[in-house]
Amino acid sequence: MTTECSSKALRYKDRINLKRLDLIESIPLPGPLSVHIEPTNICNFKCKFCPESFDNYKEKSGGLFSLSMENFNHILKELKTLPKLKQLNFFMMGEPLVNKNISEFIKLSKENNLSEWYMVSTNGSLLTQEKYKSLCESGLDFLRVSIFGSNEEIHGNITQSKIKLQRVKDNLANFQKYKKDNGHILPQTMAKMIETGDKDASKEFIDLFDGVADETLLEPLTNWNDPEEGNLSQKDSKYLLSTDHYKNKKQTCSYVFYSIVIHSDLKVSICCVDWEKKTLIGDLKKESLLEIWNGKKLRDIQLLHIQKQRKKIEICKNCTYLHTAKDNVDNLTEEKFMERVSSR
Repeated sequence: MTTECSSKALRYKDRINLKRLDLIESIPLPGPLSVHIEPTNICNFKCKFCPESFDNYKEKSGGLFSLSMENFNHILKELKTLPKLKQLNFFMMGEPLVNKNISEFIKLSKENNLSEWYMVSTNGSLLTQEKYKSLCESGLDFLRVSIFGSNEEIHGNITQSKIKLQRVKDNLANFQKYKKDNGHILPQTMAKMIETGDKDASKEFIDLFDGVADETLLEPLTNWNDPEEGNLSQKDSKYLLSTDHYKNKKQTCSYVFYSIVIHSDLKVSICCVDWEKKTLIGDLKKESLLEIWNGKKLRDIQLLHIQKQRKKIEICKNCTYLHTAKDNVDNLTEEKFMERVSSR
């Protein structure tokens, strides 16, 4: 099956701005707009900034898992009970391409019309000829390749892997060639690197990948803990504190009102940074996704955010990721929210 699409396929940065819902006037929603499904929490890189590099990662994450076809079919059945999603992401912790069924997951989701669009985020090291074919035929819309350094020295130091940056670039270039040779426009590809204020590194990255991927993106630096708490390096902290998104800080996280994560062990949490599953809102082995979405655990978390008390939530208290959100729900009142909840 060849994935057909017009030559005007939307780029990611255009897609995320397309027909955005007026969130503050719409929540609580009847279902999530965005879902992350974690194909696996196992990775072939051990990036220094990532919990995967921790000696106690297996213990603190509750074990190592790869999503089975049986469990994915269970997720599929549950997602079909909800309104159609805007975005279905196949990544969280781990490297998605470690799971041999990743393309089948996407294909089945597409066939069941679960979402408007689908994305995988990968480190690019495991892209092979076989995966070129299966990903192109799956119906995937976006393939994001995360780059962890603008040259071999930085890449090797951060990923703690013997896999060279050049291999990742070659894999992406060969994937693009496969698409062209076989008449595929989708998936659109993105090469993405975190911007840390080093202008030379940013330029080096753009020069290296511009023209290789369909898009080359520099993502704003964020931190799971506030830099004022001293969690980042001094250099990165100074840069993060000066970024536009940090200077225009939000008080309420919009993500908790429209997004959830389904982990590879079928537990459900509120955010893709919750690798320790400290803020679980349910378990698909014990309850339905609709029950979880409308359940007390999620409502209590949403209320704490509305009340400007996110500091009471372990994974939210020092997070800066909320400041990058395109939606601002700071002005949503508890009274209005509860009135809408009661009327549903």
